Amino acid sequence: MICESNFMTQIKAIIWDLDNTLYRFSHLFEDACNHIAGRVVRSLGLDMGDDEAKALAAKSFTTHGYSMRVFLEEYGLCRDAMHHEFHKHLDEKILERSLALVDLFERSELQHLIVTHGSRHWAERVLDHIELRRFFPDERILGLEDYDFRKKDESTFVFERAMDMLNCQAHEMIMAEDTVRNLHYPHAMGMKTVLVHHGRIPKNDLPHVHHMVNSAEEIFGLLS
Repeated sequence: MICESNFMTQIKAIIWDLDNTLYRFSHLFEDACNHIAGRVVRSLGLDMGDDEAKALAAKSFTTHGYSMRVFLEEYGLCRDAMHHEFHKHLDEKILERSLALVDLFERSELQHLIVTHGSRHWAERVLDHIELRRFFPDERILGLEDYDFRKKDESTFVFERAMDMLNCQAHEMIMAEDTVRNLHYPHAMGMKTVLVHHGRIPKNDLPHVHHMVNSAEEIFGLLS
């Protein structure tokens, strides 16, 4: 991790990951993700028992932070169908909102953009539920399908698009994420990178992470 005395100078915008960044995963939500993933892949034709599918989803969640990733990459199921069916069945109402975070957004003068590996519809539902939707107009929400399924850990594509959308240079932007590997490209491009760890602090050295925080609220504290 790199600590800079002028860490947040000239910041004009924050690119936010959504899931487990603007809200925190609970054990209930993680279990629901794995259960739904197993049910969806079986409904799409995967010949696998329910317990085995759920166990694979749980392993994928632990490894990748996404229950469906193993099925997308190793089992050849339809990407679009899996992506939308999975997120359609998730229940945003079990997520915990933070009124303190809402207040910080209300007082922020920065531009804000969502870049998520989830679907656009899921992002909109979550933002409505956690009361942050008004800070992210439609054009400031990018679901994975909106950037051609080019994942954040595989391409600079969505970050370049974000720079164009916000009319900002890389050094004027923060990328806020809960997934370490998704910060490599924004760091290489010159963005400030912040890892939201929710108490799960990585043990290894992370030279591509400028700062680590326990929650999204703490990012605003870095700006003061």
